[in-house]
Amino acid sequence: MWIPATQQNLTKGFNNGQMTVKFPVWIYKLQIGQMPSPIDHS
Repeated sequence: MWIPATQQNLTKGFNNGQMTVKFPVWIYKLQIGQMPSPIDHS
């Protein structure tokens, strides 16, 4: 499972019109030991 750290609170709409997103953005990976459902893909 991939979980993005969005920093949405640092975008213009939430931060008085100023973009203060800190780069690089992060994506966390978590091993959950499961595969997609066999009926999920054709």
